[in-house]
Parts: sequence; structure tokens; C-alpha cells
Amino acid sequence: MPLGSRTDCGDARFCGVEVAFACDIVDTLQRSLLCGFDFVLAPLVHPRFRRGPDYPGAFTRSDLLLTASQWSGQVVGSTSPWINPDAPQDTALRSQSEAALRQELHWAAHLSLQACILPGAGGPNQARILNQALLTLTGMALWVRVRLGGPEDAWEEWNTLRFACAHSTRLGAVLEVGAQLPSEASLARWSGENVKAIVVPTHAFTTNKRGYPVLPKKHQAFLTSMLKLGVQVVLRGAPRHTPPGGDESDAGLKLPSNPLRPYWEYLSFLFRKGEIAAEQQPAELAYRDFLQVGGMHVVGGAQPRGCAPPMSSTHAHESPLLPRNLLRVCKLAGPWWHSTTQSVSSLHCFLAAVSTAAAAGQPGEPDVRGVRAGCHQVQHLRGSCVSCAPRPSASRE
Repeated sequence: MPLGSRTDCGDARFCGVEVAFACDIVDTLQRSLLCGFDFVLAPLVHPRFRRGPDYPGAFTRSDLLLTASQWSGQVVGSTSPWINPDAPQDTALRSQSEAALRQELHWAAHLSLQACILPGAGGPNQARILNQALLTLTGMALWVRVRLGGPEDAWEEWNTLRFACAHSTRLGAVLEVGAQLPSEASLARWSGENVKAIVVPTHAFTTNKRGYPVLPKKHQAFLTSMLKLGVQVVLRGAPRHTPPGGDESDAGLKLPSNPLRPYWEYLSFLFRKGEIAAEQQPAELAYRDFLQVGGMHVVGGAQPRGCAPPMSSTHAHESPLLPRNLLRVCKLAGPWWHSTTQSVSSLHCFLAAVSTAAAAGQPGEPDVRGVRAGCHQVQHLRGSCVSCAPRPSASRE
């Protein structure tokens, strides 16, 4: 989600709306965009249309109703809610669900959708299908609905699915909130997860003194904190609030009246309520989840007897960011460290020493002796060195 403009939310794609399948997708998309929403969440197939794997006819609407840019930039698809590849004691439903899920995922990829939402985390059979789809459908992300506040631990289900799909970066979570939210500790766990969107139903809103829809304090705090992390918001449900005097903003802008406009205005208020992004934050947005390994800060002074000599003053006072050849150095020096330097028990020490050795810019094979010396020095600074005697590898003897 680009941060975009903070004055009118012009190019900040932060809010969408969930629509029904039985609507005119062309007119609904146009009305939603005029209301202020950036995209629509629409079912790929009618929710009640159950079909077998050998169904011969067309199973959904035509792909010619919208242009390719509209499908890819303004529509997010959702699979049928009846699909359950892990249905207990129902082999027919499992087979039918697996065929329908594969069919809908391939249809979403044909439409060039950026993302497709599944109804839930499911079990091992659904995880297998999603893992195969992530490997083959390389141009589309898969989002999984996770309902907060339920009887089961939603995070554990998501974590199991994430492990089954090998922590794919194109697998995201879509949190569905209700009128009641779980504890603060449960909500805090999601701040480190790959959350893509939060679905807010209209029945979660309350009415303020002026008659406008607002969210409770706990919902406001959670939604504001997730918006800072680049999470989008999806509004779902029929309008339940009618502000007094209608929507004045629509009358001033001469836009077609939309009963969901007050909800969008409130979500826009929450989006603008956060801190103004600094100039460098849009450029740093894509690197928030990448680990940066800095060089070691080595303080001068006497070194323990038998330890490697201290590092140069250049690396003692600088803390370079992750060098480009660090991954290559780790791949080459990692097996050596694992097989010969058993006294170094901390992987963090190894990474710090490798980053310092890689920062020197060795064009050829990394200096494994320098890596080993750096590991010993970090161990001495921590007081955890087992042995200072040099331990050359078998290949160098």
C-alpha cells in the first residue's frame, strides 16, 4: 500500500469494500470508486453454486466485463465459502472442494488479480493445495481470512498454515474483526505477521452524539496501529447508520449518494490521524521486513592472551549495513564454521564476524581465518570463549 497523499488520501490505496456476486460488477465498481474506495472485494463465483469437477458449462461471469487494468488494479477476488478440502468424514465434499478451489484460483490468475482471498486457514489438505498454487501461480498473492475473537486460537491456525507453505511471502492474512476484540496480547502478536488487510463489518460501528458511525476505542487503537504498518481496510456489510441531514460532503462534491460514504469518511479520518510520513519512509517501505546485520563495535584495550589481534580501527568505529556479498560469504563460510569451529556456539557471533569480513570487500573467496578470528573476539568480549587455540580446518592442513 503506497503511503500516498495525506491531505485527501488521493493516491493512498488503503480502503476497499466487499460486494456481493449478484450485483452489476461494472456499475458497482464505478460507484465504489466515486464514493472514495480504492478497490472492491468480489466473489469469483456465486457463493451457492456448487459444481462437480466435470461441470461442462461456464461457472462465472465473463472476463470481458472489465478491462485488464481494472481486474488487476481495482478488484480482489474471494473464493466460495462452501469450499472445504478438509471436510471430516465427507470424501465427496473434499474431492469437490479441491477441484473447485483449483478452478477458482486458476480463474483468478487468468484475470491477473493481484490477490485472492480464501475463507479460512483450513487443514493439511488445503495447505497442500495452497502450497502448490504458490509455486505455480507466481503472479498472484493468496490471502487467508482469519477471524479474531473466536473460540479457537486464530494465530495458531495461521502459524500452522504459514509453516506448511514454507513461509511464502505471497501468503498473507486478512483479519476479520467483530464487535468484540480479543486481548491486547493476542492483538499484539499480529503486528509481526504478514497481515495484508483488516475486514471491518458495519455492525462493529457505534453511533456518536451527532449520529455518525464511529468505532470503539479499542478498535480505533488496533486499526490505527495496523494502518501504520501498511495494512489495508475492507468495509463489509450493509449500512446501519443514517447521519442526520444526509451526506453533506456528497452534496458539495455533486457525487452520487452512497450510504457507505460516512463509513469511508471515518476510515479516512483514522488514516490521516496517524503521524505524517517522513520523506524517506516511502522508499524504506519495501525493506521493513528485511534483516540488517551491522558491523561489530570493538572497544580498544588489552585482548586476552592467545586471542586473535584486534580488528582495524575502521571496523571498530563504523557499523556498515548489510554488504552485497554477505550472502555469498555466509554460503561459503557457513559449512566451515559448522564443521570446524564448534567452540563458537552463537550464530549471532558468526554473522557479526562474517559481516565484518565481508565489509572489507574481498573480491575472491572469503577469508575464513578472519571470520574465525572475529568469532573468537566476540566470544571474548562476551566472556563465553571456550578455547582460544587455533583450530584450522582439515582442508588447510
